[in-house]
Amino acid sequence: MDEILSLLHQNSISYELVQHPALYHMEEGLSLPHPEAVAKNLFLKERKGGRYFLVTLPRNAKADFQRLRELFSSGPLTMASPEELKEILGLGLGSVTPFGLLSDPQHRVEWGLDSWFRGKLIGVHPNINTATVYLAADGLFRLLEKQGCRCCWLEGKNLK
Repeated sequence: MDEILSLLHQNSISYELVQHPALYHMEEGLSLPHPEAVAKNLFLKERKGGRYFLVTLPRNAKADFQRLRELFSSGPLTMASPEELKEILGLGLGSVTPFGLLSDPQHRVEWGLDSWFRGKLIGVHPNINTATVYLAADGLFRLLEKQGCRCCWLEGKNLK
């Protein structure tokens, strides 16, 4: 977590840090400040192609795998395993976050951020599930892009 907060400071990105008991399900975060900013993060992979994706959606969105497949121009998608999550992003279940992309120096994972977050606050874990960082989604996007992460905005009302 300290590395994430340091990176935010170094890049002059303002944020609000809220520490809390461990959260394992997104619904548990609704009791935190800014429940509208809580993000749902899914770590996906192509069934046969070997590509990995991190998808960040509004908390109440349902992931449309067919639409995501179209947006990423990928083959059929499935959830990646907990072992792949740990190996590639260094994260455990309940801690999936865009900040995990910083643990993927080969940039194997493509990140898609739902365009619903443009101009809005987003709440994500700083690589541990006992804290949530609230910051501008656009700032998070630019920061990860600047770090060499493969980022795209997921556009379109048909995403959900």
